[in-house]
Amino acid sequence: MATDLEKEVKASSEAEASTEWLVTQVESLCRDRLCLPDESVAECNARILVLECAPDLLKAAPSSSQASGASQGANQQQNSMRAWQACFLYIAKRLNVKARGNRKQKTGSSRLRQDPEVERSFTVTQLLKACDVSFVEFARELRHIVARMKMKISSLCIESGDDDETIESLLELDELSMNFCHMSVLFIKYKDKFQHLFTPPTMHTASPNLRQAKSRSATAGGMASACDSRWEEDEWFRLGWLTYVVCKSKLLPKYPDLVSCASLLVCVLNFLLAHMPPSRLRRPLNDPVAYPVRTSTGATYTLGCVAFLIHAHLHDAQKLMPRVDSYLLELLSKDPVI
Repeated sequence: MATDLEKEVKASSEAEASTEWLVTQVESLCRDRLCLPDESVAECNARILVLECAPDLLKAAPSSSQASGASQGANQQQNSMRAWQACFLYIAKRLNVKARGNRKQKTGSSRLRQDPEVERSFTVTQLLKACDVSFVEFARELRHIVARMKMKISSLCIESGDDDETIESLLELDELSMNFCHMSVLFIKYKDKFQHLFTPPTMHTASPNLRQAKSRSATAGGMASACDSRWEEDEWFRLGWLTYVVCKSKLLPKYPDLVSCASLLVCVLNFLLAHMPPSRLRRPLNDPVAYPVRTSTGATYTLGCVAFLIHAHLHDAQKLMPRVDSYLLELLSKDPVI
């Protein structure tokens, strides 16, 4: 049997090899998937974080041989390593990290927060897509890394004289998690109300690839999946959700409350009602049952109808709708249209 010393040496060797592999993966990710310039600030900072933090994390993590099954343990570690790449890059773009012995920047900056241009170099969505990890995996591992490595990460950061700036506040994990929950709920709500207001795209208007996918799904007995695919491949469905995401980014605070998010959803569905081909409407706009809210002149008040449908505050939507109209007019007037 291996002695404790031999086990420790083996664990250290495995951790060193995995750390080197992780550094290589982060460098490749920055250049090939995120398209960052060579030796970008985010890449250099992430490399420092990996070299300093990964060995301790790997030693603390159960090895694949300790897992219930070798295959399961290897898959679990591989998933964690992908999430760690995302975590280290996210920390690198948010915090001002420097290698040991070089904690003073040439620029003279002493801010804990990273420079704005570095923060804007990629979004969380782009990062998670490049790493092929879900937000849930990312958030879980980021909390784990911060809990275990907070002191070490702090020692690598530029000292800040601002007492209000802490690692937790700058990483904004609580805000990101709440925003993820809001967006998940709102997408489900959007999909449900879109299907309530509009008919699905007919197969002759769908793309050839979509028709083939539906045929294969039906043959395999996946009718529910094919139905979902038909909706989510609908150009109007995608237009509505992308419009919501863009307007949210432009018109609402960085981390808006759920009430504001719901009001914006009312505005976007109202925008779709105004521009959707009449053939796609489940009920004509003059149907008093489907659209019960009317103006003082008796005309259908679509904004009020959508607010009633979603159970949102009409007053908030009324205040927001002119801003949505103005922004979309400006956006759709550009050449080329985005």
